[in-house]
Amino acid sequence: MLETFEVILGIAVVFYILNDVFQSVVVPRPTPARYRLTRWVVRPGWRGWRAMGLRARSSGQRERVLGTFAPLVVVVLLVLWLSGLVLGFGLIFDGLRAQLHPVVQDFPTALYFAGTSVLTIGFGDFVATSGLARLLALAAGGTWPSASCFRSTDRSSVAKS
Repeated sequence: MLETFEVILGIAVVFYILNDVFQSVVVPRPTPARYRLTRWVVRPGWRGWRAMGLRARSSGQRERVLGTFAPLVVVVLLVLWLSGLVLGFGLIFDGLRAQLHPVVQDFPTALYFAGTSVLTIGFGDFVATSGLARLLALAAGGTWPSASCFRSTDRSSVAKS
């Protein structure tokens, strides 16, 4: 029963993160959503960063401080999205621990397998043995590179215009 709950919770976390990436990067207009991770990071972060930037003594210093916010937010969001995907797939693989070889004994080990799958490192020390676990390991390996393609596509389309 606990394993089923972990798998369902992991799937929900993965879909939540992928939806946030899609809404933030791919959709060309602002999307109103109260419960998006991006909104929770950008809005309060900008308020604090802007207050700090407006305290600058010169306009050049103010522009440098305010100009670093967007690149910093991109890095923070990438780390949060990646961490969310690893957490979600870690929950899934912990729920499917009997379908991995050697059998995953604890949640940190499932996070390790999820991290090596999402980052496509794949050391081979843990291997998915059933069809479902193999499919999910492939899906984990495809999520982060796909999100990277969205980012690079978005950047190239902005640079052309």
